[in-house]
Amino acid sequence: MVGQPFVYTQKHRMLDVQSSDETIPNYGVTKLTALSTYTLDAPYEGALKTIYRAADMSTAPSVVNAGSGRAFNSLGGTQVMTLYPTTAGAGQDISVTLIGESSTQWRVMSVHPDIVASATLNGVIFST
Repeated sequence: MVGQPFVYTQKHRMLDVQSSDETIPNYGVTKLTALSTYTLDAPYEGALKTIYRAADMSTAPSVVNAGSGRAFNSLGGTQVMTLYPTTAGAGQDISVTLIGESSTQWRVMSVHPDIVASATLNGVIFST
C-alpha cells in the first residue's frame, strides 16, 4: 500500500526572532539570537514548534515564557523554559521541539542536549 506523499507546507520553516518584544510564533523553527526573554504564542492542537540557540561563549540564558495559563508539561500553571548555553568552544547547540496538545498545553517531544536540574549545566530547565 502506498501512502500519501509528504507535502511541505512551509509551516515548519526557519524563522528568526531578534528582540524580546516579539512573540515567538507557534509554528516553524525559531533561532534565538538575543540573550533575552521571549514569549511563545499559544499552542493549537498539532502545532509543531522547534526553538534552538547556537552554542556561544556566553552563559547568559535565553528564557521562553509559555504565556499566561499555558504550560510545557503536566505541572500546569504558567511555565517558563530556560535555555542555558555552554561556554565550551566545541559546545552543543540547544534545541527543543514541542507539539501543541490544546490551546493551553505544549508537550515536549525532544530536548538536546538534555533537560537539566540546575543552571550550572548546559541544557534546558522547565519551571513555574
